[in-house]
Amino acid sequence: MKDFLCNSRAIMQYMVNKYAPDSYLYPKDPKQKAIVDRLLYFDMGTMFKSMREVYYPQVFKGEVPDQEKEQNFKTALGYLEGYLEKSTYVAGDKLTLADISIIASLSMMDVLDYEYGSYPKISVWMAKVKEEIPDYKTTNDEPIQAFKAWVKSKQT
Repeated sequence: MKDFLCNSRAIMQYMVNKYAPDSYLYPKDPKQKAIVDRLLYFDMGTMFKSMREVYYPQVFKGEVPDQEKEQNFKTALGYLEGYLEKSTYVAGDKLTLADISIIASLSMMDVLDYEYGSYPKISVWMAKVKEEIPDYKTTNDEPIQAFKAWVKSKQT
């Protein structure tokens, strides 16, 4: 049986370790790497999980948002806002895999026209990261917008 990587965060770590081992995207320094790992785990276990619990029922079932689950998502956003009070990016002063992972998670909420205005640090960070990630528009934004159009067509 062959081993396959199917978790996007593990795939990103593998790709940088294999093809760009000296990249700032996934630092070699154990302390810096641990900070990036902490935010990758935060994304997977807290941010994405809470976002998914709000997103999926609305997008795929047309359900009204569950207030408790929406509050959990807002709590996760509050943690992220706190991380961004300490540094320019989520895991320090340079763009890392943690930023790429978290922006991918949060951008899914664009389908629901979710507003991050209550989170000024997140709003600034999102705009900055979307500009800095090479080909962000074609690899993430355009597919999200196409999916959003499809979802809207199914709702009418």
